[in-house]
Amino acid sequence: MPSTVLQPTDAELRERFAEVVAHSLRIDPARVVPSATLDELGAESLDLVEITLDLENAFAILMPERTILEIGTEVLGEGVLESDGHLTGAGRRFLARRMPEADVAGVSSTADLRRLFLRVDTWLRIVRFLIDRSPRTCAVCEVPLVTGSPARLRCPSCGREVDLPNGDDLNREWVRATAAEIGLVPR
Repeated sequence: MPSTVLQPTDAELRERFAEVVAHSLRIDPARVVPSATLDELGAESLDLVEITLDLENAFAILMPERTILEIGTEVLGEGVLESDGHLTGAGRRFLARRMPEADVAGVSSTADLRRLFLRVDTWLRIVRFLIDRSPRTCAVCEVPLVTGSPARLRCPSCGREVDLPNGDDLNREWVRATAAEIGLVPR
């Protein structure tokens, strides 16, 4: 049965996110706080897949399959954001823009980034980024959309269907725009 697409407040997003994670990991939702990491909460790789799918369903979004650093390297080229397993100065500036909640100045290796990428506040920011760039109302009827077939939303009034934007594509657009702002040249 179709459900109305959510446009949650930040508080509602945090609450629903905590419910999704807590259900998947069988923990108390009160433990899912912004400073926690999903691995500290008990998530393993299969749990992360389940959480990702559940978030996509809960918020009518398509999560990125790759990290922002991987997409940044694809767009900007090897050695620009990281070199020999360490962030470059440009990589730190780039990630500071993308992850304002994190202390990227203290990150020296790309291995340290995994911990940042698993922080609850990082995931919340990603989900908010995707919600804010995904359709929520029909462009024709201006009524709230409902879930449709996978990766599509539907207008319950006129029947118009809309594709959900892909998280990797949205990140690629962000990388290009941010690169230009901080003086990096996409290849």
